Amino acid sequence: MSALPPMDQTLTVNFTCQHASARFAGHFLRQVVVPGAALLDRVILEVEGTMHERVLAVKQVKFLNAALPDDAFALRATVTGATVRFDLTSGTRTVCTGSLALGPEA
Repeated sequence: MSALPPMDQTLTVNFTCQHASARFAGHFLRQVVVPGAALLDRVILEVEGTMHERVLAVKQVKFLNAALPDDAFALRATVTGATVRFDLTSGTRTVCTGSLALGPEA
């Protein structure tokens, strides 16, 4: 088991969600948008992979703006104890914010 990250550790990751992804098939035909669940999955994947801790729960998430396929996203997350607070932006738009509960990897 690993220890939780030190207080106030910061993570910054840039990524895109490719339009050709199967998750878009048959959805949002007039205006293709990235589903919120797909964005949250990516946030969790990046946090777990970088922090080497498991996300135990989504404490809170608020989707503020639509995310478009092929947008460039910037994830900024700060770990304080067992809580990760994150902001996901695309350009000047905040796409979503939230917090996650962390625990040791199994």
